[in-house]
Amino acid sequence: MNLTDSFFPKKLPGLAHWQFIYGLLPRAEFGFTACIALTPDGKEQLADAGSAAISEWKTSAHYHAEKFLEFLDKALEEWQVRPSVKVHGSK
Repeated sequence: MNLTDSFFPKKLPGLAHWQFIYGLLPRAEFGFTACIALTPDGKEQLADAGSAAISEWKTSAHYHAEKFLEFLDKALEEWQVRPSVKVHGSK
């Protein structure tokens, strides 16, 4: 989702923390990158991929496929151990 177009939709309260961070950064409107996995209902964050800063390209999941897969695995694991946030009918 491009938040520039949608600007933190109210139907995704799991992004509230990121909206707060966005508001703290004086130059965020020039560029703000975050990769976040939310629950299917958008209410809670499961995981984030960490910093996307160019200065962290050697260690950031944003620049390395294997690290990005680790981020996705972490989100899936979090989803599997948090039955309280599962949407009816999901497995």
